[in-house]
Amino acid sequence: MEGTRYIPELDGMRAIAILIVVASHFGLGNIIPGNFGVTIFFCISGFIITRLLLVEAAESDAILIGAFYARRFIRLLPALIFMITATSAGYWLLKHRIEASEIFAAFFYYKNYHTIFGGSQAMPFGPLWSLAVEEHYYLIFPAVVFSLCRSPRAMMIALCMTTAAALIWRFILCYGLNASESYTHLATDTRLDSILYGVILATVMHYYPTETKRLDSIPIAIVCCLALILTFAIRSETFRETWRYSIQGLALVPLIYIATFGRSTLFARKILAAPILVWIGLIELSRILGDRADQAAWLSVG
Repeated sequence: MEGTRYIPELDGMRAIAILIVVASHFGLGNIIPGNFGVTIFFCISGFIITRLLLVEAAESDAILIGAFYARRFIRLLPALIFMITATSAGYWLLKHRIEASEIFAAFFYYKNYHTIFGGSQAMPFGPLWSLAVEEHYYLIFPAVVFSLCRSPRAMMIALCMTTAAALIWRFILCYGLNASESYTHLATDTRLDSILYGVILATVMHYYPTETKRLDSIPIAIVCCLALILTFAIRSETFRETWRYSIQGLALVPLIYIATFGRSTLFARKILAAPILVWIGLIELSRILGDRADQAAWLSVG
């Protein structure tokens, strides 16, 4: 295991994901694929959290699961309470009504399923569906990492099988059960693989650092970018709700590594490390980590 250092390029990638989502919400959704920003967000989140947990397990032979949840709640809950309270008060002053069920769904992290089964996907609480997906996932993830981290092979098999299962489940929903697009787009059970691709990258980097360096290739980066473009070019609804998430996740794995650790893309890394992008990324990163000091646990690979 190699030394530690802070990686500003990763903040830059997170900032780009945030800006994609914001631009989409400001009426540019037909031009800028806002959902792709969420996919980037999920993948980076899985990568960061997994790196932190694997480092903790390696250094102390334990994962303090209670401390993990405490950091997340301390960081998330005050901001969430303020957002819900201030927004609800503002709507009340403007004589607009927010259903109590919307408030409960936002506060207790089930906004995605609330929307699927009839709740509003619109502002102000609709975007909290992605936070719900993350929190459902991280409810069990630390315990899974600790139980499997002593066996890299078992951990990789479990991750790959779960990722494949999510894709198969989307196919069953789309072709066998005629599920709504809302379900495949918002549900935790259909979107967790977007997080898992980041988890897989973190796991491979942790246990197989030498092999991971083979991803540092301009041709690989070009192929991945072309794959992403293809996912935007194919307009089929069933493709969008089945293969698109998987292809984008697979393409993001090398791209995240190349853009943050690669030696062949220094120009792109300088752009991602621009102070304004880093600042935007850190706003969101502090929410994910629950503790800015944890950033020191990011591992370098060179």
